[in-house]
Amino acid sequence: VRGQILPSTLDDVRICPDLGMELDDGVAGLPPRRAKMVRLEPSSALAHPEALKAIMDADLVVIGPGSVYTSVLPNLLVPGVREAIRSSRAIKVFVTNIASQVGDTEGLDVLQHVQVVQAHVGPGLFDYVVANDNFDAEVPSEWPAELVRIRSGQRDLGDLRLVEMDVIDPNNPWRHEPAKLAEAVLKVYYDQASRRSTPRTQVPPVVPPAFVRSA
Repeated sequence: VRGQILPSTLDDVRICPDLGMELDDGVAGLPPRRAKMVRLEPSSALAHPEALKAIMDADLVVIGPGSVYTSVLPNLLVPGVREAIRSSRAIKVFVTNIASQVGDTEGLDVLQHVQVVQAHVGPGLFDYVVANDNFDAEVPSEWPAELVRIRSGQRDLGDLRLVEMDVIDPNNPWRHEPAKLAEAVLKVYYDQASRRSTPRTQVPPVVPPAFVRSA
């Protein structure tokens, strides 16, 4: 990340398993053993004002990639952060991970990653989902994780727009390749900017967006 880096909170917080909650087939279509819930302690943590201002001023908010339970969700669970994201006029993008994580998200596909986040923070937090569509990379046989895929017939994400692009690093196939991911995110930005633009005779200036990235 280039530029200013702001924490979501300055308070001392911990991410904890929420033993009183569990996703099941009736909530998000996830097997209970894979569908844990987490919470932030203390729940009264204060969001960093400068972070909230950055979110409100941003042209583009990118959520992820990162460990869902220990990187993405902790930021979104800070009171005020997700409210700021919803209130912001920015284009909001969720980037799914290239690979699952052992003990956290093994066996989960793209839609289920989205459902896990939505189960914690509710729907309507982002507009686009960016997912990898290149599965030709050579994965080490001893690798304990698996690539996160779009399952057959799963491309309808309701109000969310799915953007599938080759964003994998062939030399490190459990990570995004930075230039490819940047291209995908900017494609989303300029596509949505063109949708929002008024008279077609007016060509909007090409100005790099102001980013806010969680994790």
